[in-house]
Amino acid sequence: MSFTYTPGGTTDVDRIRLEIGDTVDGTITNESLHDEEVAELVARHGSWQRAVAPALRVLAMKLAAQPTSKTVGELQIVQQRVEYLMRKAELWEAGAGGRIATATAGGLSRARAQARNRNQDHPRSAFRKPSL
Repeated sequence: MSFTYTPGGTTDVDRIRLEIGDTVDGTITNESLHDEEVAELVARHGSWQRAVAPALRVLAMKLAAQPTSKTVGELQIVQQRVEYLMRKAELWEAGAGGRIATATAGGLSRARAQARNRNQDHPRSAFRKPSL
C-alpha cells in the first residue's frame, strides 16, 4: 500500500487528503489513509466530494483504534483529533463542506457593511474623505 500527496494536486487522492488534513505520511503508524483506501472510498461513493466524510470517519476509526499511552497528554490529543474528525465528517454530510466555525476578531462583513451603507436611515459620519 502506498501514500502520495502533491500540494495543489488535482487527483481525487490529493483533494481528499487536503480536505481531511492527511497530508503527511503516517501510514507506518497507521495514522494516515493509504492511496488504495482513498481510491476505494471514491469508487464506493462516486466522487471525491462524497468520499470526504467517509474518509474522515475511516481516519478517525484508525486513530481511535490505536493503543493509547498511559501519558494523559497524548491520550487527550488523540481523543481531540478523533472528535474533530467526526465533527468535520458530520458537517460535510450536512452540506457545510467541512467548515467548522471559528472565532474571528470584530469588524463587519462586507455584506453587512454594504447593507448598512444602503440604509438611508443609518446616520452618516460627518467626516468625509477629501477629494483630490
